Amino acid sequence: MAQNAGHSYQNQIYDALRKFNSLNEENGIDVTFSVKNTKIYLEVKGDSSSALDYGQAAIELSKGTGRWQFKKKDEFTSILDSVGILEFVSRHWQNNKHTYLKEEELRLRRTLGPQASAPIARTSARNARRDSTRQISYITSESGQATFKITGQAPEIIDVNLQSVGLDDNLLLNAIRKYYNLKGVNYIQIKNKGLFRISEKDPLEEISGGSLRVPLFKPLQSGFTARLKNYRKGQYDYTVALKIPGTLSLGVGYANVNRTIAGSPQKSQISVSLDNHEFINYLDELNQS
Repeated sequence: MAQNAGHSYQNQIYDALRKFNSLNEENGIDVTFSVKNTKIYLEVKGDSSSALDYGQAAIELSKGTGRWQFKKKDEFTSILDSVGILEFVSRHWQNNKHTYLKEEELRLRRTLGPQASAPIARTSARNARRDSTRQISYITSESGQATFKITGQAPEIIDVNLQSVGLDDNLLLNAIRKYYNLKGVNYIQIKNKGLFRISEKDPLEEISGGSLRVPLFKPLQSGFTARLKNYRKGQYDYTVALKIPGTLSLGVGYANVNRTIAGSPQKSQISVSLDNHEFINYLDELNQS
């Protein structure tokens, strides 16, 4: 099976960190590596688009109450629950006629044919899924402005009052970092953006004696979507997924590095990113010191 862009980039970062005893997908962590015998836990994202999920959970319609509930309850779903996501989903998916039947998509695949016409089958199945179940998106920002979008035949964008929606914007903005803290992740590397700290502590700052400070992962906006997701051929789940809408806007981190220039010691700055070979070399110097 061909790798998607995200997995390809993850493998690229894993390879770049081989000299630091890197591990790939160990215990739910994308990449683990060590600097001066300190383990670093890393999340890797292949791009900075709004299509990325930052934590997701499967949901299902309760036959008893007619409301949406998490298929599996854990610490992460309790965070989502406290934000009020399920109440929001139940409000907009309260009519059962919008509930998509998995059997219908399976029927489409059987009718349209297997591998020979797979692209046609995928397109028809995707259209049927979109027609029968509206995707819900909700966005909130630090300014207190919120927008939610219900996508059906024609996308509709509506400005809403946070209190009338019933969502806690502060919890929503912090939910992504809380999710990765639950996983034990220290940093997140985003392609073409750089390395960002997602944990309370900054292990690399401690190792460098303060010369390196990785910027905090703090997006100006965050949100979520609820949709029917195709995980594998013929297997589907309704999910809620945390999102960062639009272009990801984050600060850029720099490391202060001692360099000898024209025979005299000087401080210079290098960008903090695992895409940057100079930064990888700097980590190697830390590791050998």
